[in-house]
Amino acid sequence: MKRKKSRNDLRNTTPKRPDRSCSGAFEFFFSVVSLSVLLGGVGWGQAETNLLKLNRPSRYSLGQFFEFSEFEEKTQYVMRNELMVGLHPKLDLKLSFPSVLHQRVRHVLDETSGFDRNVDIYGTGDVSIGLHGTLLRRMKPTGQRVAVILEVVLPTGVDDKKEFFVRMDRRKQLGSGAFGFRGGFANVIERDRHHLSTSVYYQHWTRHEEIRLGPSLHVDAGYSYRFLPVLNDPTGSELELRGVVEVASSYRWSSLNAAGRWLKDEGPEVWIKPGFEVKPSGGMKILARVSLPVCQDREDELGERRWGATFGIQFDF
Repeated sequence: MKRKKSRNDLRNTTPKRPDRSCSGAFEFFFSVVSLSVLLGGVGWGQAETNLLKLNRPSRYSLGQFFEFSEFEEKTQYVMRNELMVGLHPKLDLKLSFPSVLHQRVRHVLDETSGFDRNVDIYGTGDVSIGLHGTLLRRMKPTGQRVAVILEVVLPTGVDDKKEFFVRMDRRKQLGSGAFGFRGGFANVIERDRHHLSTSVYYQHWTRHEEIRLGPSLHVDAGYSYRFLPVLNDPTGSELELRGVVEVASSYRWSSLNAAGRWLKDEGPEVWIKPGFEVKPSGGMKILARVSLPVCQDREDELGERRWGATFGIQFDF
């Protein structure tokens, strides 16, 4: 396929914005979760990685998660290893080590022929380090834990990959090439067979090689219902089965390109993530999610968001 214009590394144009606009949906969801913040129901999103637990019976938690994501311009398979260490009854350390098993980047310009090619790459992604500080924990009558969470993303992934003598777009690289900072509040609420978590956090990126990715605000909520056992098992010896549904939304502001211009890649997107969790024993959990875009309103190098999936296993020691 003949390519007419380069979109290299945030320097020129980006794919056309998808038709499914979701500004109204994001504003409505943000209002609902903000209200829950005022009522004391704040949480930390991405519940599939179990970022925050109601009670931490063990000192160490090790998880391995296989993540698949499909975009118009990129397909990615990632294996993410996460380690949680209890430094103090009110302070946890979280380490995340992503490995990109396979990433196919589409429409990479071959300068010698003027045609677009597909490129396959793999390697280490950006490692992150975080701290979870508990602000409130209560167990009766309704279990609740509120925490503040801070996280730093390290630029350990390759960000200067070139193909056909052309550097690929920043968001198509294995790493961001910059330091990232995330901060927010976290909580889980549990009563009988119901489990609720919501989250609000902000992410900021530093400038690297005159390029700065746009900062973003993330607002997520998750709900799970325990089908088995019918009665709560405090020993954790019985098989536990939960149905889960999550809604993940975010709004991203404009990025800065190498020429010092602000790009029009800002906008919201909203995902829904149904799935399940199984606990065969007290110290082991198996989980699965499917990620489906509800709406999207962004113009960037990744193009249309299509779907994704997560499968993982976690152990408490």
